[in-house]
Amino acid sequence: MPSVRPRQIFGVAVALWFGVAGSMTAARAAPPRHGPRDLSDGIIKRVTCRGRSLHMALQTPHQLLQLSTDNYFRVDFTATNFKPKGTLNPCKEMVGMKAQAIFYDVPHHPNEGVLISVQLTKPKPAHSN
Repeated sequence: MPSVRPRQIFGVAVALWFGVAGSMTAARAAPPRHGPRDLSDGIIKRVTCRGRSLHMALQTPHQLLQLSTDNYFRVDFTATNFKPKGTLNPCKEMVGMKAQAIFYDVPHHPNEGVLISVQLTKPKPAHSN
């Protein structure tokens, strides 16, 4: 497998290409890699990884989404208001960040999706008066 290197886009955002795929419950059929897509904004509450698979809980204003991939090297990760130090480790560095996720819908599972991309925003520090 070829090595994956970060791509930096200067200006508004820094983009890192990481590959994505969806790690759903083992008993479930293979997740879709095409079809209807959704976009949701929220806060990343939890990220777990096993090998290249990644599972992320994204809390939106209305629901908790379970978003997954079986290969996070296929997910596009972008940073909007910060530049990652070195290579972003999505398994350890995303909890607590604001995120806009684009994902494929999983049929018959309305709160689940297969990740396509994640745009990360670090929360602004609180100002002390």
